[in-house]
Amino acid sequence: MRPFTFNPGPRLLAGPDQATSLAEKLPPGPCLLVTDADLIRLGLPDSYREAIGKDRELVVFDAVEADPSKATLLTATETGRADNARLEEVRRRLPSLLQRRPEAYSWPTRA
Repeated sequence: MRPFTFNPGPRLLAGPDQATSLAEKLPPGPCLLVTDADLIRLGLPDSYREAIGKDRELVVFDAVEADPSKATLLTATETGRADNARLEEVRRRLPSLLQRRPEAYSWPTRA
């Protein structure tokens, strides 16, 4: 049998100063950092923004509300596909999407 590595799911990095470690494990190319405005205000993601953004394009999506809706997920996904210049446009559109058709953006419940 040949040796191999199997990663069945996401990896969890915990502990102080993990920003550099995370940045080293990410593949090259643009990166989407999903957080919320309060964490940005407190400065908690700053070390991650600095470490990740040093060698790659970094887009920050901080329009995440408590108990995020499907609309937020879809908007974050679109932001990840868009370039950084469109971030403000997406952020402006999110409240109107939620107000127009909130039922269209709710998660299905499990029975």
